[in-house]
Amino acid sequence: MKQEQHQSLYKDLPYNPVTDLDPVILLATPPTILTATASLPVQDVRGLIAYAQKNPGKLNYGSSGKGTSNHLFGELFASMANIKLTHIPYKGSGPAINDLVAGMTQLNFAPFPLVLSQIRAGTLKALAVTGVSRSPALPNVPTIAESGLPGYEGNGWFGLMAPKGTPRHIIKKLNVEINRILNDPEVRKTLSAEGAVPVGGTERQAAASVTQGIKKWRALAEQIN
Repeated sequence: MKQEQHQSLYKDLPYNPVTDLDPVILLATPPTILTATASLPVQDVRGLIAYAQKNPGKLNYGSSGKGTSNHLFGELFASMANIKLTHIPYKGSGPAINDLVAGMTQLNFAPFPLVLSQIRAGTLKALAVTGVSRSPALPNVPTIAESGLPGYEGNGWFGLMAPKGTPRHIIKKLNVEINRILNDPEVRKTLSAEGAVPVGGTERQAAASVTQGIKKWRALAEQIN
């Protein structure tokens, strides 16, 4: 997904993921969780939006840096909910999560592995997941779309790309073999332990994901300048 973001955010990117690379396959989608500090008096997305409307300018969210996935997921959320959230960029997710636990920030669109133990311990609240479906690792946590903000989707993904011009039979062979690997029970178990959902599919589906993502995040980048 970083390729989509970089193409949407940086004018001097030294490569173009559409013209310089051939998508092979989408590997997995790692869940991102809209997470709140324990002291924030909200329990779900509807409550969060209502709180933000009553307390304009009082909510901030940390991220691992400007232009990162969790930054853009937050901007998309604020735009669609028509609320004000102040972005606090950190030099990495670790420091951002530490300040969330400490209550220095109120929210984070956090990578699953970094907050799962705190959510289970009750030191952080899991309000919703950003993707189109619930995470098998946290089946009781709804998506943002189903819990107060229809149409919201903020998905990250891992994928495999090849240099542009790679022979089609090689790309096809890689695609078939990786699909086979992604269906292996042990591989799926390993991915699930990290909260990731295997994807697979065709190379055309992978290409469509890249082009659609660039269009979506470019529009948001232009909107927030």
